[in-house]
Amino acid sequence: MLAYVTGAYMTYTTSSYVMMVFPVALFVSFIFLPDTPMSLISRNKIEDAEKSLRFYKNCAGTSSNERFEAEKTKLHSLVKANQEKGEKLTLGDFVTSEARIGFIRGLCVVLLSIFSGSPVLLNYASIVFRDSGSTLDPALSAIIMIIIQFIATATSSSLVDKVGRRILYILSSGGTAIGMAAMGTYVYLSFRGTDLTGYHWVPVTSLSFAVLSCNIGIIPLVFVVLLEVLPVKIRAVAATLCMSLISLFMFLMVKFYPIVAEAVNMHSCMWFFGLISFIGVFFAVFLLEETKGKNINV
Repeated sequence: MLAYVTGAYMTYTTSSYVMMVFPVALFVSFIFLPDTPMSLISRNKIEDAEKSLRFYKNCAGTSSNERFEAEKTKLHSLVKANQEKGEKLTLGDFVTSEARIGFIRGLCVVLLSIFSGSPVLLNYASIVFRDSGSTLDPALSAIIMIIIQFIATATSSSLVDKVGRRILYILSSGGTAIGMAAMGTYVYLSFRGTDLTGYHWVPVTSLSFAVLSCNIGIIPLVFVVLLEVLPVKIRAVAATLCMSLISLFMFLMVKFYPIVAEAVNMHSCMWFFGLISFIGVFFAVFLLEETKGKNINV
C-alpha cells in the first residue's frame, strides 16, 4: 500500500529508498525466529524443538495442553519414521496416485492465482484505470484499490480457519469473475462508442470488488493450500517447482500484458481473467479438498 502512495507523490528514487526499509526489517526479524520443530528434532535438539513448537503454537512458558502434546507426539513419530525408512526420493514417488492428485491441485492453485489477473492489477493499476476511461484520478483509484486489498487480506487471515479453504476459494473465485466480467463489459462498451455518462464509477467499483474477492482467498491462500495438498515426501521438490512456475508466469504476465492488451484490447484480457476465475469456482467445488486443521507434517 505504501508503495502506491509513495509512487504517486514521490520521485522514483525517494520511493525506492522508503520501500527498502521493509525488506531490511524482514531480514533482521528472521534472524531471531527459531528453526522449525521438525528440523530441530531431526538433528536431535529435542529441548530446542519443544521451545520452537511452543513459540509457533503460542503456548507460553512450560504449560501443557492436549493439542500441544498431540502435536509434539506427531512430530516425534514422523521424524522417527522418516529416519527409520531412510528412503531417497525417486521418480516413482511423483507418479503415485496421491502425488499426482496433490500436484495437480497445487498446480491449479498456482495457475488460478496468476491468471485471475492479480499481477496485472498490482503492477498496472494506474494504467488500467487510465485506459478504462474512468474520470477518477488513476493514482487515487490505484491507492483505493490497494487499501481494499490490505483489508481483504487481513479479513482472509481471520476467516481461513473458521469457514475453511474451499468456501473462501469459491467466494473468492466467484467474486473475482464477476468483477473482471463487469470491468471487461464496461471497457467493451466504451470501445464501441456507447454513451456511458453516469457510469464512470464502474471501473473503480468493479476492479475494487475483484481485488477484494481475489485477496480473500485466491492470493493469500495459495502458499497455505499448496503445502497442505502436497504429500510430505515430494513436498519440498513439488513446492519448489510450483513456486518457480509462479515466478515464471508472473514475469510473463507482467511483461506481455501491455502487448496483448494492445493487440486484443483490454476488455478481452479482463474477460479472460474473469473466465479463469469462473473456472476456479468449479475447481474449488469439485477438485479442491478441505484442508482446514490438517497437520502438514503428516
